[in-house]
Amino acid sequence: MNIVLILLLVIYVIVFCVFLWKSVPVWRWYHITLSVVVMGLIIIFLAPLSASLKARVAWNRMIQQVEQQLDEQHREYKRLTEEPGSIQELQTELQKLTSEVGRVWRNLEMQNVTPQGITLALTNDQVEEAEGADAGEDQAALIDETAIVYGFAEQETSIGTETFQVPVRYLGEFTVTSSTPNQVTIKITGMATAQQRQLIESGRVTSWSLYELLPLDGHQPFMVSGSQPSDTNMFGRVDTELLNTLFQNRLLPQTLDAYTKDGESAGEDSDLISSADQAEVDDDSDLIAGQGR
Repeated sequence: MNIVLILLLVIYVIVFCVFLWKSVPVWRWYHITLSVVVMGLIIIFLAPLSASLKARVAWNRMIQQVEQQLDEQHREYKRLTEEPGSIQELQTELQKLTSEVGRVWRNLEMQNVTPQGITLALTNDQVEEAEGADAGEDQAALIDETAIVYGFAEQETSIGTETFQVPVRYLGEFTVTSSTPNQVTIKITGMATAQQRQLIESGRVTSWSLYELLPLDGHQPFMVSGSQPSDTNMFGRVDTELLNTLFQNRLLPQTLDAYTKDGESAGEDSDLISSADQAEVDDDSDLIAGQGR
């Protein structure tokens, strides 16, 4: 207890004793006894009273802290749900980017290539994950037979600290000839280009991704974060560093230049792409279309 309170208590007891001594000639015995009992109870209950007040102060402080945290959480929730750049806005953007994409089977390992078809299989991690999710149930075929899918060659790419597989080359349209829960056999429909045949038959494409629908091309995934359409560019500013990171500098300079300037308002100094250059640009369009989704 605080030394000041102890001194005040001693003074209070001394004053009480003085008044009690002065009252002895006129008081009866029961008056004196009752006064002493009341004084004793007051002194005894000072300790629990002080503890109760101390606990009340602590609870009040805790309530104030919780109320401050609640206000901060309300402000954070409002920022995440209502202000620009909120979760709802990001979800809307994500829906735009993934519209009409359909199902996608990623990171499929190529087992072999024969005239009868190309066999792709899930990785060991994917097999274990699928078996764990469907434990005790009959696993369905990976992809429905006779389905039409679109194949892309994947390559491991690092952006910052994240490393993941991204599609880098369009390999063509395929028909599913057979399918099990862990692997699928596909056969190309129509005529493949010389480049597609070389990539497939050489075995260099070890990782595939199959799309139920051909991904839509778009500019938005490659715009600088926060870039907005303007009078000078209807799409915004292209993130050339991101393009070079994703495509490992495989884009032709004229392709990158044309894509960067796509959507700009024409001016007197605007450069026009020649027919030959445009053909080379079109050859790389599959790259950007595949990476866009």
